[in-house]
Amino acid sequence: MSLINLLPHRAAAKKLRQSRFNRQLGYCVLLGFVLALAINLFFQEKIALQRQNNLALQAQATLLENKIKEATALQKGIQILQIRQHAVQDLQLDRNIPVDVLTELVKQLPEGVYVTSLRLDKAMVTLQGVSPSTEKVAEFLQNMGADSKWFTRPELLEVVAASVSLAPFGLRKVANFSLRLHLKRATLTDSASPSATAITGQQSS
Repeated sequence: MSLINLLPHRAAAKKLRQSRFNRQLGYCVLLGFVLALAINLFFQEKIALQRQNNLALQAQATLLENKIKEATALQKGIQILQIRQHAVQDLQLDRNIPVDVLTELVKQLPEGVYVTSLRLDKAMVTLQGVSPSTEKVAEFLQNMGADSKWFTRPELLEVVAASVSLAPFGLRKVANFSLRLHLKRATLTDSASPSATAITGQQSS
């Protein structure tokens, strides 16, 4: 018995090819979706890892900043302590300066010359005195400039002729003078107290 296919074979073959194409397209779409999901998960993991690294770096940076601030505060504290220590040392070294200054003046004053007032201001000494002659004033300046261990750069500010009454010898001519001296001590700097020490009536021996 012979079998005769009455269905159009071309339509059946086309339908079969279409079915295969649809299945292949579905597989490709599914594979693409899986690949896209895998790539997305991979990049999400990388991003999360980078965020963790960034957080760790930020924590380390914050820790370093805190350490730098602590070190800066400690350094400032050390500088303040050093300044106070130097100030205390200067005070200890300079507390005997007025006595040493007066002792040096008595040593360097020529005979007959005496000081009527003395002012110590920072590293500067200004004094006024009376001399029996201008030669004695010149001798005093020479002593203070050459032989003094406490004073340097004497500057004569003024010399004025005057007369004083010395009973029973009557009037006697004298020279009133004023001069300025610089202390050699390095501890007396501009950072010292602005107040000055005034001494009057120092007379030579």
